[in-house]
Amino acid sequence: MGHQKPRTHNQNIKMSYPKLKLTYFKSEGRAEKIRLAFVIGKVPFEDHRITTEWPQVKASAKFGQAPLLEVDGVQYAQSGALLRYAGRLAGLYPSDSLHALRVDEVIALTEDLSSAFSGMYAIRGNSSLSDEEKKTQLEAFFAKVAAETLPKYFAFFDTLLAANGTNGYLVGDSVTLADVVVYTLLRAVVEQHVPIPKSSLDAHPLILAHYNKIAEIPEVKAWYSQTH
Repeated sequence: MGHQKPRTHNQNIKMSYPKLKLTYFKSEGRAEKIRLAFVIGKVPFEDHRITTEWPQVKASAKFGQAPLLEVDGVQYAQSGALLRYAGRLAGLYPSDSLHALRVDEVIALTEDLSSAFSGMYAIRGNSSLSDEEKKTQLEAFFAKVAAETLPKYFAFFDTLLAANGTNGYLVGDSVTLADVVVYTLLRAVVEQHVPIPKSSLDAHPLILAHYNKIAEIPEVKAWYSQTH
């Protein structure tokens, strides 16, 4: 079994897909990697963004959470499961077992890094703190993440990129879910969704090159040229 190529780049294959509706908030958050997998793989889907109707959506949501994916009208949840399903439809999840293991390894690594940001929610939700105290604590929190946590994980990504050769991908010789999840995570820094200096990437040219490589995929460029 070989490394499964993304269907994005084979215009001669006509695929038949189920009817897909992805529901999440207007932010990128946990759903963006799923959206982007569909986008890169040219898998048609409805991108439903929750605005004011979350209480109503939550009441009928599977497990009471988002993101949600409806497949031919049947609702599914859990972002990791949805991501891998999207990856399989899009041709971004390897059929080779060892390549799939490497992709899963990267996905888990990004989840570990994402969990390092969870402390900001505790600070923001602490009603005993004044706005000024929250601001001070958040600044200290993000400074510590930038100084201690990010360099460690960026070094991990550097090592994985170098080990995969010179093609700029994390696994194999074409884009996979591993590239998608790292790209969407780095967007939080590059696009300043979190107050972490972009300069934190300067010491990691392999990661920065990887980010730019994925950003230049035509479907990715088109996606972010639109207002969502």
